Amino acid sequence: MILDPVMMFTLKLGFIGAGYATLTGQIVGSFVLTYFSFKSGNISLNLNFNKERIYHILAGGMPNFLRQSITSIALILLNITAAKYGDSLLAALTVSSRISAIAYMIMIGWSQGFQPICAMNYGGKKYSRVQEAFKLTAIIGSIFLIFSAILLYVFSNELVKTMTSDIEVISISVQILRMQCITMPFVGFFAVSSMLLQNIGKYLMASILSVSRQGIFFIPLLYILSGLFSQYGIYLLQPFLDILSFALAVFMVRRVWKSFIKI
Repeated sequence: MILDPVMMFTLKLGFIGAGYATLTGQIVGSFVLTYFSFKSGNISLNLNFNKERIYHILAGGMPNFLRQSITSIALILLNITAAKYGDSLLAALTVSSRISAIAYMIMIGWSQGFQPICAMNYGGKKYSRVQEAFKLTAIIGSIFLIFSAILLYVFSNELVKTMTSDIEVISISVQILRMQCITMPFVGFFAVSSMLLQNIGKYLMASILSVSRQGIFFIPLLYILSGLFSQYGIYLLQPFLDILSFALAVFMVRRVWKSFIKI
């Protein structure tokens, strides 16, 4: 975060500077993490080929890979569709997504904190702890998103005005942001569910859930809603995605929950 303003404004590199800052941060972070991991003795260098470990690394990372890939594709399709309705809608989508991202990023970080707890206790066959940790993480995350949604809804106009002065963009941004706030709390359960499935070895279910929100549901709904309601269909897109992905997460977690009870 510190490198972004330095490279963008101090070094006057603009948006290219933001890219350089991100790349530099990733490289430095990797070196620091590697150094302390080897120093503490938690990791030892072993070049032997282990099929089982390779499988778990690739299969475990697949949900994240698919999520990132499908999100990029979804963003491209959204921009192409939104461009039909003018530059103001495109700008409004950017503004509203950046504001709502504040809450979403915190929620993702919170759910990622559940990962090591889930993996270690599941590996140790302490399934009740996995269930307790899941409930606690999902409940607190959802409560946080409820408060975030209320604040973003109430102060949506003021927040949008900090990013643009265009009256039309402000009006559209506020509408989109408020629509997102209505179903924002559903994202908490979805995010934690994805981490649960990924860390208990349910790789296929985790992959399907990961691509559901921005892929399986997003792509058809984008064209259906925009076809039925034109520009307003794009306003409705996020709430529909949140509800459908939440329903799928509930269905998958219920199946996993039953397996815990049997164990």
